Amino acid sequence: MLKQALAARSKGDYSQATFKLFEQAWQELQSLKSYAAFLGFQRDTGQILSHNQYKYLVNHFLQKKKQPKWFEVALKLQLQNLCAEYEYQNNVSESCQLIKGIKAPGIIPFPRQKKAITLLRKEQDKWREQWFEDLNIKAKHGIAVVGNSAGLAGQNKGNQIDSHGAVIRFNQPVKGFGSHLHFGSKTHTRVIAPGYRGPIPPCDWLVISGPDMQYQLQNWRHLLPVFKRGTPIITVPLKHWASLVKQLQAPPSAGLLMIDFLRNDPRLKQHIQPFGFGYYPEKQQAYHAADVKHSPTSRHRWDMESKILNDWFPNLDC
Repeated sequence: MLKQALAARSKGDYSQATFKLFEQAWQELQSLKSYAAFLGFQRDTGQILSHNQYKYLVNHFLQKKKQPKWFEVALKLQLQNLCAEYEYQNNVSESCQLIKGIKAPGIIPFPRQKKAITLLRKEQDKWREQWFEDLNIKAKHGIAVVGNSAGLAGQNKGNQIDSHGAVIRFNQPVKGFGSHLHFGSKTHTRVIAPGYRGPIPPCDWLVISGPDMQYQLQNWRHLLPVFKRGTPIITVPLKHWASLVKQLQAPPSAGLLMIDFLRNDPRLKQHIQPFGFGYYPEKQQAYHAADVKHSPTSRHRWDMESKILNDWFPNLDC
């Protein structure tokens, strides 16, 4: 049952049927691994721990002095992060925490990473507010959200993109002779996927896509240079991810998630202009502008995402 549930998740099936598979696997196996998998998928769909789940985790697993040999650091960190998120969202005071100091990532073995994550969690609300204020100042000249669709190549929209007050880009920069003519070069905010390990050029702001990754990402080593530069790092609030998962029954793409996040601020809504979204195989030889070998993932519901984008932007021409 657990293998079946994990297979459905890997295919991007975030439906209630998959949720039931994880739930049944936990009920049948009654193991920590199956419980962690169930809680992990619950979080994938945008739900944090319930109070009973929080208490059960702490009392049955996290407070035990002796753990099974397979109780690896990564699994313990995953569960501690879930508990930390519960405590933050429910304003659990330090005196009421079931595990002292759990709001800080206590078992990360690398001090610099621990320091960086602690700072990120402490400043996250303030950074998000400052980011929106910065975008609002620049919004009078428009906000360009530039996807990596290879369909932008040859359209000579670089100057149009760079004329916007703020330009938001994703993952690795598009390179190559003349790429600035089609994609532009200006960058205000760069959005990276949680698993992205490529270069991160200097920018004003960095956003990690995915379901509020401050409580999910376990290895922050590749982001330490960004912290060192003093660049604020923002994560996307879970409510945006949860709303899109409910509509799509699948994980949303970084582009759709980012636009939904931006649209949350009514001051910005009318100033957003997407570029480089969508994939049209009958017109394009490649899918990804920065990596021609990159293929569109089947985990996303591209047809449904296209419909949502066209509902948001009736005159969309990417």
